[in-house]
Amino acid sequence: MSRRNFQNKNQNKFQSKRKLDPDEFDLEKARHEVFQLGIKGFSDKDKRTAKRELAIRLGAKPKKPRGKNIQQHLQEIRERKQKEREQQQQQQQQNRSGKTKNRKSQKSTTRKKGLNEVRGMDYQLGKYRNGVQYLSRQDIEKIQKKK
Repeated sequence: MSRRNFQNKNQNKFQSKRKLDPDEFDLEKARHEVFQLGIKGFSDKDKRTAKRELAIRLGAKPKKPRGKNIQQHLQEIRERKQKEREQQQQQQQQNRSGKTKNRKSQKSTTRKKGLNEVRGMDYQLGKYRNGVQYLSRQDIEKIQKKK
């Protein structure tokens, strides 16, 4: 297959996908041309970055970030943790200097119902499994002490 035939086949594929009349205005093609025209006015460095961004927009995979030196990376982590600690200490100092609240009022008084609790009773002995009550030795001793 000659090169000319190959190019014609590829052009026919693209034209068949779009199926546009020659009179219709293709907005995507116009956007692309305007972008290419805008790139021409950039400096060399900006041209490279603009072309890279265009390739990414068209579906290319972005360049992977360059690896860091492990010592630098660990130093950045230490600095970040140090800043977080300082912020927490500042918040704690602000909370202390402001109005103090009772810790009892901060905690919620509602208790979650346990799996083995019976509604309406303050205390239940043992555990219920499949309708059978199982008592531990401590529960039996409590019952015997009450009698």
